[in-house]
Amino acid sequence: MIHSRRLMAILAHPDDESFCIGGTLAKYADEGVQTTLICATRGEAGKCGEPPLCRQEELGAVREAELRQAAQILKIKQLHFLPFRDKELAEAAEAVILPMLVKHIRTIRPQVVITFGPDGLTCHKDHVAISHFATRAYHLASDRSAYPELGEPWQGAQLYYTGMPCSYVDAFGVQHCVARKDSEVSAAIPVGDYLMTKRAAIYCHRTQSKCIRELERLTDFSTRDEQRLKVRDYEYFFQPQGLERGAKQVNHDLFDPVAGTARNGTYWREAVGY
Repeated sequence: MIHSRRLMAILAHPDDESFCIGGTLAKYADEGVQTTLICATRGEAGKCGEPPLCRQEELGAVREAELRQAAQILKIKQLHFLPFRDKELAEAAEAVILPMLVKHIRTIRPQVVITFGPDGLTCHKDHVAISHFATRAYHLASDRSAYPELGEPWQGAQLYYTGMPCSYVDAFGVQHCVARKDSEVSAAIPVGDYLMTKRAAIYCHRTQSKCIRELERLTDFSTRDEQRLKVRDYEYFFQPQGLERGAKQVNHDLFDPVAGTARNGTYWREAVGY
């Protein structure tokens, strides 16, 4: 069965899906959207946990299992791993990785594709690399002259970059990430009803215990801080044209532009004082 609405996330490591867009993935899955995750590495060069939960040579397999568990919680319909090594993604040959991504896009035919922005959110070189590769593949997938052997061209309707606006970063004191201007936000997806689901998915990534402690703070249900409450219940997305010229409006549904019914997004911008 071909779902009428399809969303694909192309990310670098196990845990990116839960930390960055877990609420969005869970929300759309509940709404009947076919969600697909392409994970470029198995995170085998990362941390084994504090205290270590496995040997370094076992980490790739452990993190793959963690992601598969998280994917079940987030109701991700399809999960695909690419055969690249953690912290070496930037060295991947375009001639190798681009056909893989183009084939996935043409096969799944998503209207919405999500990846990291050019800054990789945290400037992690793997995040920056997958942003470049995914953006290139998104455009090549619609080019009939590119990789004709990989199926019929597919023009996705929307390409989004996951990120954090200044209002969110300032409210929570987030460190080690690149904050984008609030005026560049293209979509603010309300995920307040899915924060518990997002947390459950995050907890699957037990080897990433240090990151889990930070993310617990960002989904703190006990906070009474007014500014935090205004921004906590959203996940934020940017588009290439918005980074260049500022976003003309903020959508609250990634598929709204597809249907031609984009809302003006004033309630989020008014809430944060933009």
